[in-house]
Amino acid sequence: MRRIKNFVFSVILAGSMILQSTAGVGFQTVMAEGTVGEYQADDTPVYVPVTASDKKVTGVNNGKSSLDVELSARHNSGALCADGGSLEIVEYNGVNGFAYAVSGLKGKVIATKISDVKSEDTVADIPGVEYDVKELVAQKAEEEGFVYGDTTSVAISPDGTKLAAAIQHADYDKAGVVAVFTCEEDGTLTDPKLYTAGVQPDMVTFADNNILLTADEGEPRMGYGAGTTDPKGTVSIINIQENSSTQVGFEDFTVEELIAENIIVGVANGANIAPETDLEPEYIAVSSDGSKAYVSLQEANAIGVVDIVAKKITGIYSAGYEDYSQVGVDLVEDSAYKAQTYENLVGARMPDGITIYESGGKTYILTANEGDSREWGDYVNEAKTKEFTGENIRILDSTKCARLPEGKSVMFGGRGFTVFEVTEKGLVEVYDSGNDFEKITAEVFPNYFNCSNDDIDIDSRSPKKGPEPENVTVGTVGEKTYAFIALERIGGIMIYDITDAENTSYVNYINSREFDSEIQGDVSPEGLSFVSSNDAGKPLILAACEVSGTLPVYELSFNDTNNNTDNGNTDNNNTGNDSQVKEPVSHKHSPTVSKKKSATYFVAGYTGDIYCKDCGVLISKGKSIAKKKLKKPVIKVKAKKKMLTVTYKKVRKATFYQVKVKTGKKWKTYRTKAGKITIKKLKRGKLYQVKVRAVRQAGKKKAYSKYSKVKKVRVK
Repeated sequence: MRRIKNFVFSVILAGSMILQSTAGVGFQTVMAEGTVGEYQADDTPVYVPVTASDKKVTGVNNGKSSLDVELSARHNSGALCADGGSLEIVEYNGVNGFAYAVSGLKGKVIATKISDVKSEDTVADIPGVEYDVKELVAQKAEEEGFVYGDTTSVAISPDGTKLAAAIQHADYDKAGVVAVFTCEEDGTLTDPKLYTAGVQPDMVTFADNNILLTADEGEPRMGYGAGTTDPKGTVSIINIQENSSTQVGFEDFTVEELIAENIIVGVANGANIAPETDLEPEYIAVSSDGSKAYVSLQEANAIGVVDIVAKKITGIYSAGYEDYSQVGVDLVEDSAYKAQTYENLVGARMPDGITIYESGGKTYILTANEGDSREWGDYVNEAKTKEFTGENIRILDSTKCARLPEGKSVMFGGRGFTVFEVTEKGLVEVYDSGNDFEKITAEVFPNYFNCSNDDIDIDSRSPKKGPEPENVTVGTVGEKTYAFIALERIGGIMIYDITDAENTSYVNYINSREFDSEIQGDVSPEGLSFVSSNDAGKPLILAACEVSGTLPVYELSFNDTNNNTDNGNTDNNNTGNDSQVKEPVSHKHSPTVSKKKSATYFVAGYTGDIYCKDCGVLISKGKSIAKKKLKKPVIKVKAKKKMLTVTYKKVRKATFYQVKVKTGKKWKTYRTKAGKITIKKLKRGKLYQVKVRAVRQAGKKKAYSKYSKVKKVRVK
């Protein structure tokens, strides 16, 4: 799950320069040659709102499936960010009717009244009230000696009286806290109380009205070198009534036990990393009786089981692999969807968000199989190979991982979602969506298939992790229970009928992203929240979009019919390349071309459909023409005392350049029109990574080159 860690501020300056800063990294405002920095007088950040239409968007299978979905309303936070963090997690309070969403970019929790939103002819605009968590907890934090870093997640108690916010410490290796507020009827948050969590609490949830759990990642954000710390990953169990907090870790497990369970173990400095620091809890789902919790351990490709009463982790089980010798996958960046199978290639599912579904006395775990690499300081567990397609695809570095499948190359993520049944012996897979997500998005958006969340370049994510399923939640509408899966990259929400979990089936897909420019509409849903009923009796699904900074509200309508079987072909090995249309021929056709369009830097072209100009019969469909591409910059980086100088030859047709620099996990972005930039006041002895891409801009439209090769240099 992408987060902006210890985020201090983000400045987005149209026409001049972008600077993002993270606590402890040591960046200062730097003037690139030929640019002028702009700030408000009080140094407050300038945010840019995303452009979003008020036109309603409907599901692609509306009227043909058991569940219709329509975009009915939206809150726009007024702050987009290509690197994410604008809006991340959203939770609905069914008692006061407010949704609460976390904006890591702003450092705020935003409350929006959802329950009374009325259906209109256009998308309703929902106002929001922002609460500065840092200010709200300032007195308590000072009393307890806690230094605020970043709010990462929120949760609502079952009785609707409390909101819990997970807060990380400003120092990456120190314990975080959970702030518990009283939720007032008018949506305000009052009377904060702080409870100790583990290091880097990244997700918080309630087991009941008094028991809280946090997933404490404990990431080694400065790498594994001398003088660094790899904090323990834990699950915190907090009892509000007793004012107690217990951090449950993985000390009882050994590397050998994990390897025997086919769990990926990290390797650093030539040695296997101990489970208590290697395993990094990401997301938690709790059973309905509050006795057990299931936690995703994303980078290890595993699910842990927590006995909440005993305060003990009782098992760790592999999330399994997607076998690309059996399931088709598109790995080639060739401006078309072409699913193929590959021997000796698999995808480690590495789930991010997970959820629970209980039915017929059985418990099921649903996983959104995003995938994630480890990139801390000069440590990276990602490699590239040309073995399968002749071009680079991203795989796990086998020298940085123990217990990868023998004789296989392993990609990050599974590009779909999986349903597991919980048994006494572990997890049993009962359903997997295969390549549904790629196939469906290719059919719906053929010109934007596998684009990213900060560009609209077709196929740009194919050699990497594809659509990246980010999160999953469940909800019952009418007579059926559905899974809702958020796609981080191309965007949108997939909907599946899981009423009979072992016979799960695709139902619908909605995407209210607007592809007129790179970031427009609702881009990159991360957090999802199901609303069983608003004041009008309508069920809803809410999505916190981390790039656009929007909170779209989708209205759900159940179709009570058994005849809606046309839900789309989900054959996992379909290549989607059947371009010939066979029609009966009663005369000699006179071909003519229609819908032909030239490619530009901003929009893909189209060769045109061929029709008979006499009878109007479609003879053959056209093909997509890839957009024009800017050349990739070639860069040089020179380290000096506490500074870096980046130079590159200017790219033809480029308007400006984005220079990205990092020493942890998050890139900091600079914008310049010049062919040189100097970044000052860096930390001595730290290893920095630098990459640059060219940008062509016309009005609100932008086109991007590929990034330059990443250069690594240690500051003197």
